Amino acid sequence: MADDSFRFLRPWHQLLPPAGDAVVAVAGSGGCTTTLLRLLRVYRERGARVLVSQTTAHPVPFALREQRCAPDQEAVRGSLDAHGVAWTGEGDGDRPGGLAPERLDALARESGAEVLLVEAQASAGVVLRSEPEPAPVWPRRLQLALAVGNLAAVGRPYGPRTVVDVDEPQFTDDGDPRRVRTEEVTRAVRSVLATVPETARPLPFLTGFGAFRDIDGMFDLVQELVDPPRRPVVCLAELLGDERRDTADARDRAGESESPWHDDERVYAIYPAWLDENV
Repeated sequence: MADDSFRFLRPWHQLLPPAGDAVVAVAGSGGCTTTLLRLLRVYRERGARVLVSQTTAHPVPFALREQRCAPDQEAVRGSLDAHGVAWTGEGDGDRPGGLAPERLDALARESGAEVLLVEAQASAGVVLRSEPEPAPVWPRRLQLALAVGNLAAVGRPYGPRTVVDVDEPQFTDDGDPRRVRTEEVTRAVRSVLATVPETARPLPFLTGFGAFRDIDGMFDLVQELVDPPRRPVVCLAELLGDERRDTADARDRAGESESPWHDDERVYAIYPAWLDENV
C-alpha cells in the first residue's frame, strides 16, 4: 500500500485514557517495562497519581525502587501522597510476584490512584517470544492493552540470545544463520492481541523502530496489524531510556524542519488515511 495511504496521529499519547479511573496494561516481549515507564512519564506530566504493579512475576523496575511499597492500602496511599507514584508487587526480593486482578483492582480504588499501570505477562528475558505462553493476565476494568513487539529483533540470529525457549542457533538449508523475520515479530504481537478482552481497546506497540531499516516494509506491517474499528492505530517507537542520548538527539535535530520522523517522544501513531474520510 502507498505511503500516502497512512496518516500520523500526533501526539501519540492522546490514545491513552484520561486519568481518573484509568487502567492500562502492557504485555508481549522486547520492551514491556520500558513502555510501561514511558506511560508513567506521560501520566505524571499530567499530574496524575499513578499506581504501577503487575499480575505476573517481574523484577522491580530500577527507576521505581524508591517508590516500592507493600501491597496494602495505607502503604500505597502514602507513596502516592509523597511521590505521586507507587510501585507494588507480591512479596520481597528482586523479583516479586504478581497481584491477582481482583486484589489489584481493589488496591487501586482504595488508595486513591487515578491511573493503574500493569505489566500483565511474565518477562520474556529476550526480545522475541516465539510462543504466546505464558498468556497475559489482564487486570480488571482494563481500558487499553498495549501488545508490545520489538522490531530490533528483525535480522538478528534466530537463537537463544534472541528468542524464548530456543536452545541453539538455527541455520538455513544453505548453512547460513537463520535470521528473525518481520512476520515473526508481528505474529508474536498478534498472539497477544488475541487475548485482549473484548471490553478493552488493543494497541499494537512496536519498539525498536530506530533499528528497523525497511521503511516500505514498515507500512506493510502497519497494514497487517491495523484492524478498524477496534484496532485502528499502530504505534512505532524508539524507547532508548537514556537521557544523555535523548539530549544528543535533540541537539543534532536543532534547526531541522518539522517531520513526522523527528518527534521528541519518538513514538509514532500511524493509521489508515481513509479513516479520516469517515469522521
